[in-house]
Amino acid sequence: SRLLASVMVAGAILMSLHAYYFYLSRNPAIHVLASLSIFVVVLALFVLLSRTGQVRRFEKLDKYLGNLTYALYLIHPAVILLITEGVPFRGAPAFAMAMTLSILSAVLLYHTVEFPLMAVRDRIRGRPLYV
Repeated sequence: SRLLASVMVAGAILMSLHAYYFYLSRNPAIHVLASLSIFVVVLALFVLLSRTGQVRRFEKLDKYLGNLTYALYLIHPAVILLITEGVPFRGAPAFAMAMTLSILSAVLLYHTVEFPLMAVRDRIRGRPLYV
């Protein structure tokens, strides 16, 4: 539905702005305001999804993004360091580059290291960890 798509886009924009201002600013008021607005949008998204019955449509995407979070957690500090020390520009272009490179690196790390290691773990255990 249009409302659901609008809330999802608003959430993505708010999260990007929150990360961008955290990257640039040390003003706690901005962080509180951005965090609160993200919470409200995510809460609205959950309410809309539960009321529209659209949860099943996003199940595969949700699972895939959830699988990427650990790789993203591991790789993003290195990418941020690389960008802040390695590029001659700052601000929005550096932030966009860091976000893009972090996500792409997480996808690469997940598919080349984490996923194959999970398969090895499952063979050793004789069954998948999650059934």
